[in-house]
Amino acid sequence: MATYPGKRTPDQRTFATATISTSTDAVSDVIDCGGLTLAAIEMSSDWTDAPISFLGSIDSTAGMHTIMRAASSGLGSPIEIEFTSTANQLFTVDPSLFWGIRYIQLRSGSSSTGVVAQAAPRSILLGLAAYQPIK
Repeated sequence: MATYPGKRTPDQRTFATATISTSTDAVSDVIDCGGLTLAAIEMSSDWTDAPISFLGSIDSTAGMHTIMRAASSGLGSPIEIEFTSTANQLFTVDPSLFWGIRYIQLRSGSSSTGVVAQAAPRSILLGLAAYQPIK
């Protein structure tokens, strides 16, 4: 199996572990993606079925916002980025959805479903990679 260094440089892949707390907001700690973008999510084996959504910021951990994407037609209301998930799933993520977002948090639940409390802290593995090859 290949091993990749844990450095956050755009020419290398790495991973981060986000732990979602049991607090009332059900968010994880903040992950600093550096120059990388979210490319994969590996769910906890103990995950309580719930959507997983994202908060983020371009420049500071002081103001985290719900991450939205434009409607597919380019018109209409933005759509919250969320995945419906159960335990032991691995998602690939379109990295363009997170490109340019330096800080991200994961949330158990979403704006539309509300927060879904986990029975215990849940660790989720995030695959981080360069969005485009380095020239």
